[in-house]
Amino acid sequence: MVLALSSLALGVGTSASMLALLDVLLFRPPAHVESAGALRRVYIRDTLPGMGEFTSSETSYPFFQDLERARSFSALGAFCSTNVSLGRGEEARKARAVLATPGFLRLLGVKPLQGRLFLEAEGQPGRPSFVAVLGYDLWRRAFGSSADVLGKRLTVGSDIYTVVGVLPSGFKGVDLEAVDLWLPMSSADRFAGPQWADQRGIWFLEIVGRLRPGATSKAAAREATAILRAAPRDDGPLTPAARVSLGPIQRARGPEAPAAVKVTAWLTGLSWIVLLICCANVANLLILRGLDRQRELALRLALGASPGRLARLMLWEGAALAALGTLAALLVFLLMSTLLQRLVLPEAAGPAVVLDLRTLGTVLALSALAGLLSGAAPALWASRRDLIATIREGGRESRPGRSRWNALLAASQIALTLVLLAGAGEFARSLYNVLHLDLGLDVNQVLVATVDLTGVDYPRSRVDEIFRLAVERVRGLPGVQRASVAATIPFMSSMRDSLSVPGVDRLPGPSIGGPFINAVAEDFFETTGTPVLRGRPFTAQDRAGAPPVAIVNRSMARLLWPDRDALGRCLKIGGEGAPCSTVVGVVKDACQSELQEGPTMQYYIPIGQSKKLTSRALFVRAEGNPESLRGLVRTEMQALAPDLPVVEVRPLADLLAPQIHPWRLGAAVLTLFGLLALTLAVIGLYGVLAHSMARRTYELGVRIALGARWRDVLWLALRQGLGIGLAGAAAGVLLALGAGRFVQPLLFQVSAQDPVLLASAAALMLIVSLLASYASTRRLRRLAPSAVLRVE
Repeated sequence: MVLALSSLALGVGTSASMLALLDVLLFRPPAHVESAGALRRVYIRDTLPGMGEFTSSETSYPFFQDLERARSFSALGAFCSTNVSLGRGEEARKARAVLATPGFLRLLGVKPLQGRLFLEAEGQPGRPSFVAVLGYDLWRRAFGSSADVLGKRLTVGSDIYTVVGVLPSGFKGVDLEAVDLWLPMSSADRFAGPQWADQRGIWFLEIVGRLRPGATSKAAAREATAILRAAPRDDGPLTPAARVSLGPIQRARGPEAPAAVKVTAWLTGLSWIVLLICCANVANLLILRGLDRQRELALRLALGASPGRLARLMLWEGAALAALGTLAALLVFLLMSTLLQRLVLPEAAGPAVVLDLRTLGTVLALSALAGLLSGAAPALWASRRDLIATIREGGRESRPGRSRWNALLAASQIALTLVLLAGAGEFARSLYNVLHLDLGLDVNQVLVATVDLTGVDYPRSRVDEIFRLAVERVRGLPGVQRASVAATIPFMSSMRDSLSVPGVDRLPGPSIGGPFINAVAEDFFETTGTPVLRGRPFTAQDRAGAPPVAIVNRSMARLLWPDRDALGRCLKIGGEGAPCSTVVGVVKDACQSELQEGPTMQYYIPIGQSKKLTSRALFVRAEGNPESLRGLVRTEMQALAPDLPVVEVRPLADLLAPQIHPWRLGAAVLTLFGLLALTLAVIGLYGVLAHSMARRTYELGVRIALGARWRDVLWLALRQGLGIGLAGAAAGVLLALGAGRFVQPLLFQVSAQDPVLLASAAALMLIVSLLASYASTRRLRRLAPSAVLRVE
């Protein structure tokens, strides 16, 4: 029974862990938020030329003011998240801040642990109030959970904020991300520009509203849509067909759900396959145990017990087994939830999954379901036994057909395991394709260093001087091959500018991305590993005052000049009146923002000739592992100015990691599920075959005594195991083909009906079946015919 308990614990614990994670992502209300069911997140939907249909949770502050007139909401609040620099110099640290309107925290119903929340006057545009409310973790880290933290000063960017409150432990707002401090919306001048309160084209706010009692989401959305369409459009990007939709407070349940959430929901469904395999395994073990007890059961029937009573006995045994397995399932749940949380929610702050009444109820409900499923098959088997035949056989299995229940359950385990293994193979292939995708740049050996200058009054000349010195100092570090500077960062930021091309009437249509512009220094292409295909890269002579030049990527060259050489062509950057920037080089297409982006036009100008692109990032190419240089690069840059804000140094691969995460998640979790299911399927199949061979010992002994060779006995076992394997593999292939259309959107350059993957999974299951069949005969091979004939 230890094996049965272990099977139930693994199945229940794994399924409960996935359900608990899905609960955190989709259904569990954010901590310390009151009546979350009445809260709605506001989304704007529209169709724009060149962009197609889109949905955005971000909008402008003027629209928030307009929406405050809506009668369907009893209260409204708005917020935006941003990274800020805490402290200066070597003590500077990156922090996550949320700018919120005064009523936002009150709308959520959160109560401060110390101090107060923002006052209404502290959120008025045009009158910045330098007060801050600390998150619990920052209060504990930076102030040692001091009781006299109120009134303390914080350096945020170039401003000094006064602490007026501390929020309770576990509160993260409405999203699953750590928040270090909360600032009033009046501070947005530093982060969104001075026109944030007046311009409808500045989208940076997310709006949350609480429905008035009796109001419905549909009615509130219609009212909000009417308000949106009645607003002035002179400075806004929306069309007259724009509309408002409302979604739950959890972002994962809205139209902007991340891909990882969709994969998690799909994996949760697949975790039920693991539970079904475990139930089939336990049911098989109980039936085999019943076979060993069949003389006892026959005597019970002979003494007057009804078949229904025996069936209830088997059901109660399954329930008792599930009750004992619940304790072990709780241990598996704690271990699996920790592991799966790290895979699914790598950036979530704090323990997202806890063993509370909600999760305990999930474990108990799954255990009860597992007990019912596990006991149903033995109960049905017991209710259909032939009493007379059982007594006559005396406990020997003379007819192989009596094991059809066990064979059916074993075949079902093989079929379900094949589905999991095929899914693991599809995600593993997707991950392989992603990792070996030609991005046009080397993300594995490049570091990116950025300085958070948000809200810091640094003149541009000072910023340029810091990065020029940084390049010189970093190039001298051991392990550094090259270093350069650029204005935008792949997978993180992009810029556009007005562009006209003499001889080209219209730039390519909306199906072509870009054109994006980047200002880069010399050695940039060598540093990032982007090959120059024709012409030359930028040099130190391409400075301010020199003839303007540009470099285009291959897609841009083919689209603008399909039958001509791009070198020597003219780009007017900034409009028709701008001077010609001569194209001096063509580089390979480099991925700009999305792994699956189509043809994208990208062009580059020397950083010294750029007037509009003022942001800066340092790119460093390492000889080996770039991780070893992170601390050195940060120290060198931080030492350039004693009051420099936080310097963040990250491998370029880290910026790409969130896009790879769904495939990495699917491959890791499905491989885990597949190995677990494969182990259970092997144990189940071996148990069926070994028990069948043991019950046919007398028959096989007679065969051997009459001259049958050992290979004939072996063939009997292999034929039985192969038959079960073939039936299970065929059913599994059909199930995998049927489920393929649901998983196809989650894969990358892999067909969910790939015949090679399906055939490989089926072949693996057949090999496993043959090995289990061979193992089941090893005990018989050691028996002498005379000993076999004495077995009753």
